[in-house]
Amino acid sequence: MVPWSHPTSAGFTIHGEHSVPSGKPVLHFLHGNGYCGRTYWPILRRLTADFDVVISDAQGHGDSDHGGRFHGWNRSAELALEAFEALAPKFGTVPRFAVGHSFGGVLTALMLAQAPERFTRAVLLDPVLFPPIMIGVMALSDVVGLGRRNSLATKARKRRRHWPDRAEARSYLYQRGMFKGWSDESLDAYVTYALKDSPDGVSSSSVGPVAKPMSSVRTRDDSGRRSRGFVRR
Repeated sequence: MVPWSHPTSAGFTIHGEHSVPSGKPVLHFLHGNGYCGRTYWPILRRLTADFDVVISDAQGHGDSDHGGRFHGWNRSAELALEAFEALAPKFGTVPRFAVGHSFGGVLTALMLAQAPERFTRAVLLDPVLFPPIMIGVMALSDVVGLGRRNSLATKARKRRRHWPDRAEARSYLYQRGMFKGWSDESLDAYVTYALKDSPDGVSSSSVGPVAKPMSSVRTRDDSGRRSRGFVRR
């Protein structure tokens, strides 16, 4: 894999990796919140027989810059598309496909909404999408303070995010919580690539859409009419 970087219009640099261009269709991949593209390498490497793979790390994940505050879902999708468009000429005029998981699934959907002509097909893996009623309920919960009592949010806030080294991090995370059932190869990829070095050890990513309010995202369908999709912002 070849490292790449793109200085974005938001003032920070996005990093990632791509396979050596070979004339095969290109697959652009965006990871879930708290992960990075290389975490998925045990899966993505199996796709390199049929695709040239472009891995993009979102703001504050993997090798990408922290970038300050989270820039929001729509803007993050714009920056991911901006970076991919800067890189795409390396691969020539081949079909382009997009895959995103969770947080990355929403960004991928927004990328397609912003520029549907850029990709032939897309696969969204467990994207974080909500219907309008749920948006309203969650927004109201935030206003009255019930959101702080949400069990998933509480667990996320209490989740350990720092360790003295990668060996201790791996030992702590092994078969624990969301890592239960992960293969050794997948956990090793997470510990190696998703954790960031800090002055006194390693830490998991802290930049992202955690605990952000919910809002609607407006797009246009193929006929040009406005339609609505709902995501965390």
